[in-house]
Amino acid sequence: MPASYQLSSSAYAKIIHHCAKFAVHDVCGVLLGTKVGDKVVVTAALPLFHSQPLTPMLEVAMQQVEAFSVLNSLQIVGYYTANQRFDDKNINATATTVANTIEQNLGGGALLLLVDASKLQEKSALAVLPHMYSSPSWKALPSERLELTAPLDIRSIVSDRSYESLNDFESHLNNISLDWLSTSSLHKHTKVM
Repeated sequence: MPASYQLSSSAYAKIIHHCAKFAVHDVCGVLLGTKVGDKVVVTAALPLFHSQPLTPMLEVAMQQVEAFSVLNSLQIVGYYTANQRFDDKNINATATTVANTIEQNLGGGALLLLVDASKLQEKSALAVLPHMYSSPSWKALPSERLELTAPLDIRSIVSDRSYESLNDFESHLNNISLDWLSTSSLHKHTKVM
């Protein structure tokens, strides 16, 4: 079991962008990074869907994520999800199933992040609830076990509408010219507040 988790500001910003662009939908994506000893470092987030994914499309997405992670010398270290309802803080069945598979493939220590929509209006609050697998289910982690590499002003992400340039895998399926792996337009929010 990892002693600590670190979430890069760029990965965190991408999760917030995904939630902001599809604010009235369930969203989900994978977390990429490294697991070394008792520390998991999340360096990237790849947005997958803005609806509940069907199994065949999820399988295709995960194959592409695996290829991308190998090309970039990264591991799939976790999963993130945000619920459609503002007050819903439950992890849905799809998120649990995907996170369980990631946990098994990683050999333990995977991170599951549930976006806490109630915190999206706060300037510097961490708007994710971290979870780790503790047999037989996913358990909430104490917040001190997840370190954000640099604080972000998440309200600015929403107010400047920079999230509009983000594309997830589902958008890519509807228009293959959309690059769902790109992060170039999102980097301005990875600076320290």
